[in-house]
Amino acid sequence: MKIFGFLIAGKVEIPDELSEVSLQATPAELRRIARFLEQCAATMETHPDFGHAHLKDTDEAMKEGPDVIVVQ
Repeated sequence: MKIFGFLIAGKVEIPDELSEVSLQATPAELRRIARFLEQCAATMETHPDFGHAHLKDTDEAMKEGPDVIVVQ
């Protein structure tokens, strides 16, 4: 597994590889993220051409704030 990210004020459009990730979220937000990750895993198993998925595209309640993107 690799983790990548962008700085909020960053001007570089290439993501940096991160050594860790910290989530500041409510229990409800963590459950929404967990459901999204589970859905991505299930889709990846059945669709080898998965590519990527955005949490913001799949969960209307998570449209505000940072996005979570899963890349195969």
